[in-house]
Amino acid sequence: MYNENENYHAHTRQKAAMKFFQGLMFGLAAGMVAGKMLSGKLEELKEKIKEKSSDFKTRASDLAKRYKEMTEEEYKEFIKKESERYRKMSKGEKEEQP
Repeated sequence: MYNENENYHAHTRQKAAMKFFQGLMFGLAAGMVAGKMLSGKLEELKEKIKEKSSDFKTRASDLAKRYKEMTEEEYKEFIKKESERYRKMSKGEKEEQP
């Protein structure tokens, strides 16, 4: 009786270990596939970020130059337009080109 009980528990542990390693292998495979699929998207995202940051730098520089020469009324209009532009962008609406 002792031997049968011992064999049963050894078999149960062996099955549990096999299930664990099957899950581990499945998880690794799924991670590799997901990583491969996303790698192209990440490069694309990096390029977009570089492009937008360059655009932002240029725009900020231009605005800083214009700001120095603005009257109070022009400044208020500028703030109004930029606030609206930011609101649209934060909602995912396409930016209008100046």
